[in-house]
Amino acid sequence: MTRARNLSSTERWASGVAASLLMSFSLKRGGLLGLIGVGAAAGLILRAGTGRCALKAVAEKDTTHGRRHRHRGRTAAAPQDDIEMPRDRKDLEGAPGPLPVRPAAPFHSV
Repeated sequence: MTRARNLSSTERWASGVAASLLMSFSLKRGGLLGLIGVGAAAGLILRAGTGRCALKAVAEKDTTHGRRHRHRGRTAAAPQDDIEMPRDRKDLEGAPGPLPVRPAAPFHSV
C-alpha cells in the first residue's frame, strides 16, 4: 500500500540535515543516550527518505466531520457576505446608542 507524501521538499531536507547532525553527535557520545539518539536519527532518515510523517498525518487529520476548515494555509470557507454595514449617518438614525460605561471599582491593596 502506497501512502501519499505529506512532507514538502524543505521539510525532507531539514529532516536529513537534522538526522546527520544527530547521528554524528550520538555516535560520539555513546552509551544509552547515544543509542537513543541513533534511533531518533534513523527515524529522521526514514522520514526524509519516504516523504511521509505519521505524526504530521495525525496532526493534519480532518476532525471537523464535514465542516469547512483551514488546511495548509488556505481557507476552505468563503467569508460571510450577508452582513450589511450602514453607509452614512442617515442609516444610523434610530439605532441604539453606545453602551453606558461604568467607572471601574477603586483598587484596594491588601
